Amino acid sequence: HPRREPRRRHLRHRHGVEPFWFKDQVAINATLGPFQNFSWTVPPIGLALYGFADLTLVESGIGVPAVGVGVSASYSDAATGRSGSSSGQTNGAGYVNITAPSGRGVEFQAGGSQDYNTTTFFATVPEAGVVNLTYPTTAPNGTVELSGWGWVRSSYVDYSAPLSYPGAVVDQLTGRPLPQAQVSVASSDPVYGSGVSQPTNLLGQFLSDAPVGSGDLLVVSHPGFVTNTTPPVAIASGATVEYPRVNLTGYGVVAGRVVAEPGLFPVPDAQVIICPGTSEFAANCLTQVTNNTGWYWMTAYPSTDSIFVSAPNFLANYTETFPVAPDSWQELPAYVLVEYGGITGVVRGLPTGLTVAGATVAVCSPLGSPVGPCSVTVGSAANGTFAIATVPGTFVLVASALDYNTSYLPVSVTAGETVNVGAIFLTEFGIVSGSVVDASTGRPVVNATIDACPVDTLLLCSTPTHSGASGGYRIAADPGAVMLTFAAPSYEDAYLAVTVPSGGTVSATTVALVPVSQESVLSVSGRVAPAANPSGGIGGAIVNFYVGGTRAYTAIASPTGLFSITVTEGSYTLVATAAGYGSASALVNVNTSVSGLVFTLAAWGWNVSFSVADGLTQSPIAGALVSAGSVSLGTTDAAGQLQVALANGTFAVTVQPPAKFGSAYAPVNVTIQVSDAAVARVVDLYPPIATVAGKVLSTSGAPGPRRIPSPWSGPRPTGRRSTVSRVSDPSGDFSLPAMRA
Repeated sequence: HPRREPRRRHLRHRHGVEPFWFKDQVAINATLGPFQNFSWTVPPIGLALYGFADLTLVESGIGVPAVGVGVSASYSDAATGRSGSSSGQTNGAGYVNITAPSGRGVEFQAGGSQDYNTTTFFATVPEAGVVNLTYPTTAPNGTVELSGWGWVRSSYVDYSAPLSYPGAVVDQLTGRPLPQAQVSVASSDPVYGSGVSQPTNLLGQFLSDAPVGSGDLLVVSHPGFVTNTTPPVAIASGATVEYPRVNLTGYGVVAGRVVAEPGLFPVPDAQVIICPGTSEFAANCLTQVTNNTGWYWMTAYPSTDSIFVSAPNFLANYTETFPVAPDSWQELPAYVLVEYGGITGVVRGLPTGLTVAGATVAVCSPLGSPVGPCSVTVGSAANGTFAIATVPGTFVLVASALDYNTSYLPVSVTAGETVNVGAIFLTEFGIVSGSVVDASTGRPVVNATIDACPVDTLLLCSTPTHSGASGGYRIAADPGAVMLTFAAPSYEDAYLAVTVPSGGTVSATTVALVPVSQESVLSVSGRVAPAANPSGGIGGAIVNFYVGGTRAYTAIASPTGLFSITVTEGSYTLVATAAGYGSASALVNVNTSVSGLVFTLAAWGWNVSFSVADGLTQSPIAGALVSAGSVSLGTTDAAGQLQVALANGTFAVTVQPPAKFGSAYAPVNVTIQVSDAAVARVVDLYPPIATVAGKVLSTSGAPGPRRIPSPWSGPRPTGRRSTVSRVSDPSGDFSLPAMRA
């Protein structure tokens, strides 16, 4: 095909066939014009030949040929660009001949499979020549010695065991041998891999090859048992290490049921994790899922274990610890999850009353100004409706939308309850329009900054706007009383109070800014820090400067919490705020530059509510003392309720009965986990164990031995089942403990 424009082609021509020659390449550059063909004669290319390597592999110390062992050669020279590799395998006499890249310092490796450690050495391979490899230098010419592996075995492997022989790998609890256990010996150097035994026989015996090393580990495993890893043992070439006995500790088996509050109905598909210790992320954790009746059966690591339970739309805010014995079975008390509640409603706008689509509705902590952290946020649907699933507790529902004010609604949700809050009304913003001029010339002031802040301090200031080329401006603001602030370089600030109609527009009077001829500008700097760490800093914290309730300046803290700003001379009320923290304020007179200010902000906590009741009658208990460690959190009110604010974390909480009840109730210890959400915990107090005594007679009035069940045999209010039985004496008398849940 004709070519309208010249085209340059870049071709590469490869030569060489592995593994006999090194590769080489020549670049071909040619410019082709229209209607031109291309031909090119390749110049002579000299290829470097490989060489050959001969060697015989033998096991060091005994000289026995190493049969079927791999040998490899590799070479790379950055200066010449030559690189290559080859490999082979020894024959029945331990001999191998391989083609090998030619050059100085060719790397050879032999072994690396079971029975032999990897041996690495270097040699020069002549081009098209042969080298007889010898390693180490003390070995005969053409011979390479490999270190053979050792052995790890149990007793009586090579001959019959006596009748009294208890076995090698055994159950630690019963002493019985364990067949089909897996045995391996791992080197401390991963290059050498692991030796493996056949599964243990009926006597638990084994024989495993073992890589040579100073820190090998014998690893024995069996389904249903904890893997046993012995302390490091030194394995010499050809040596045998004997283990008379290896104990395996069996797992325990636990069963239980997961139920939901309220109603104690079963929770299917709940995830149950049982871990040794107190961490959900510890090693040796085991996981199971409940069936349709809420039950689970699972193995558990033999130690003091903890149970962690979770399920979608349920709150799990405590853990239980319990001992697990080897080869044991036990039923755990029912684990109670608290069902989420729900909040529904519709968002409407005023003054029209129409629904507002895309409004933001959030569930927030009441501990803050105006609210604390928000845990759940949703958007309203096209018809203005919303539905939120949330943990039980007391919250503030916050609704907001673009060009509308923000509404706050307190709401309480109990477990399993859906609260319909009806309509939440948002008042549509109004518009303020006006102009800014120079007080001395009457000319427009361009790019002046206009802020609109509601007089109601719970409401937020609007996004600032700027005056245009004609000095005019338009700004959206919350309906009601609003203070406008006007600021421009080289002018004194000005303020204007207006009343903004909802959904309407108000024309403000023209604002004249007074030029400043010798304005005194001073520096104010400081740091915003968390109260828990006064020497630290809160990045992104906001410091507002107020004059008579109107914001005049705003400074934003650096990532280390430092702020600095220049202001005009005067008296200011400084208010520091930050997301997730309360606020702090100070009155500062700025007649010279001010530095070293420090605002410490207390962190907001999540709402944690306790409901304390008599476990037998479910009557609320007032005055119960709730404490976390040595810190008192407070006492319950007449309804048995207590609400506190706690930061994220895990807290060991003790609930003690009021002093007036004395020993009528036993204290209860619970674990509370706070993780970016409110927590509700029901705590039942029960009387301590008492004694129930009586006499059993037959229908004829004759005494006699009878089996007596506990008066609390059967289901409990907590979902637990317990039974205590005793046998009456020949006279019919009995005495048994009355159990508490």
